[in-house]
Amino acid sequence: QVVCERPHPAFRSPEKLVTDIKRIRKLSRAPIFLINDLRNGGHAYSRRILALLEKARPDNEIVIELCSPVKDDYLEQVGRSLPRWSVEITLESHDERIRRSNKRFACSNDEIVETIGKALENGVRRVDIFFMVGLPGQGYEDAVSFDGFCRELLKRFDGDQRLEFFVAPLAPFLDPGSAAYEDNDLHGYRLRFHTLEEHRAALTALSWKEMLNYETDSMTREEIVTAAYEAMRRLTELKLEWKLEDEARCRASLEKINASSSAALAVDEAMRLP
Repeated sequence: QVVCERPHPAFRSPEKLVTDIKRIRKLSRAPIFLINDLRNGGHAYSRRILALLEKARPDNEIVIELCSPVKDDYLEQVGRSLPRWSVEITLESHDERIRRSNKRFACSNDEIVETIGKALENGVRRVDIFFMVGLPGQGYEDAVSFDGFCRELLKRFDGDQRLEFFVAPLAPFLDPGSAAYEDNDLHGYRLRFHTLEEHRAALTALSWKEMLNYETDSMTREEIVTAAYEAMRRLTELKLEWKLEDEARCRASLEKINASSSAALAVDEAMRLP
């Protein structure tokens, strides 16, 4: 409401949304990402979109997003309606406590596993699962131990190659205008920058640690940076272990992660010089 003077989100009509997809199809074969969970517009809204897409049968891969577990036949209808589709799940954390505290997938891990299973059973081409470093209530070990949950998923689904995992820090900025930014103390953040000039100047910093405009109630900037590199190492090693990517690419990724980490430390040392 502060930013757009609206008490709630404004949703485009299903008809206009599908018309846009038809237009894009004429211009490109690239995937089309329907940002945000269609179910946020309500049951009738999401089902109307899927019914229209079932008639349109777009050639493009359609990427949908889930912001909560699926407990009904939603993914069954997605599978019937879309010839080619993928799903993105921004889980943020494998820790149920942290998710509930941040109101993101405030459910059990069993419900997440069930949702992923439904997607795999209904013909999904990819399940992208995103984890984040730098969440309120998330300590260092909480941030880097997500790989154990990824292994559990791979074991549960027999190493299904359609499972894709990603991890990244919340960087460089906590988004100005967001609820977490506007009420940062309430949401567990400590802001460093407040003005447009401060944010502009931060973008000229020598390292991304100096660009970060926040710390959390559980980690300093130094800890966020260290955890981010360790989390990326663990994910790369997981992909190597389960052959989700070829060995040469994983080795190259590890070299880049270590080089970037070393560079960040070198910048810190240089900035402490007189």
